[in-house]
Amino acid sequence: MMNEGMNSLDYEARVDRLREKMEKEGIGLAILYERSNVRYLAGWRQNTTSFSILFITQDGLVHMVPKLDKKAVENECWIDPSDIYEIPDNPMKKYKDIIGEEYNSIDNIGIESETIFNSRLKNIKENIGCRFSDVQPLIDSLRIIKSPAEQELIRGGALAISEVMTEIIDAAEIGMKEKDLTAKAKMLMDLKGGETYSFEPFAMSGKNSWLPHRTSTDKKFKKSELILVDMGLIWQGYCTDITRTFTVGELSKKQIDFFDAAYEAQKEAKKKVRPGVKAKEVHERAVEVFEEYGLSDYFPHLTGHGLGYDIHEAPIIDEKQEIELKPGMVVTVEPGVYKEGIGGARVEDMLLVTERGHEELTKTERKLI
Repeated sequence: MMNEGMNSLDYEARVDRLREKMEKEGIGLAILYERSNVRYLAGWRQNTTSFSILFITQDGLVHMVPKLDKKAVENECWIDPSDIYEIPDNPMKKYKDIIGEEYNSIDNIGIESETIFNSRLKNIKENIGCRFSDVQPLIDSLRIIKSPAEQELIRGGALAISEVMTEIIDAAEIGMKEKDLTAKAKMLMDLKGGETYSFEPFAMSGKNSWLPHRTSTDKKFKKSELILVDMGLIWQGYCTDITRTFTVGELSKKQIDFFDAAYEAQKEAKKKVRPGVKAKEVHERAVEVFEEYGLSDYFPHLTGHGLGYDIHEAPIIDEKQEIELKPGMVVTVEPGVYKEGIGGARVEDMLLVTERGHEELTKTERKLI
């Protein structure tokens, strides 16, 4: 059965809201392959080596799953077992057999345009000839606002990853390999109860941090260099993300000032996170701070992104992003700078947009340690 946290999520209501949006757009059938979309609507956690297919119409729901997983899905998924089938060699032919003459009324199919495999699209076209629409924006519009139940799950994940980061900072020492530190991070994330990692955690130190080198290597930590660690775990389906910059020795004034620029940029950008503010305005505030420090040329990436069932979701916090922040959105704020001879510095936190501002979800000490 689903655990208590997952049971608090109303998957059927999510499907109904998607159906409303599909009806407005004239989409008669949505065919979903993306693991995060299927989990959002069906509530089933898949093994990363498998896939399933979710078919949604106004009146029906069909979930095709691997033969090996069928019994588990029947026990763990809210969808009626009579609507759960094994994935056949020809999924669309099987689906037509299931719905019968109803397929004749479908003239617009919603697909995940940017990610659907050509072979899967070909299978659809060979069996149902009609036009196609991108259904992903409709799903994104649902996923972008987190319900109170989702918010509570995300808080739990943010606290867990904060505790892991605190332990990782304490564990770092001169002579330790970057790989060894992130291996410990993986172990701690598993022990905390994470499902897996939001992305491969990495540590960057010294020259690897100003390149930047976003994979951990055999390089050993040295005295008097900046160390940047970025990691995230998946907590009951929801991704977390945190970055901290620290040291295992004394730093030069130039390095300290460099970190201070990143710290101040993040602190000021976070002040902008509140309802009604456009995403680009948060980014612009970070840029302004780096300009004050003379470091804007060394800030090469976005200021933040949304989080949910995927590590990168809407809203994206970057230049030209006109979307307004709204209560229920969960975002990161992570401006960073990277300069040869000095290092890399970034502080990243998860924030929940509230009615009056925001709530900081990640708790690990932010100042240079």
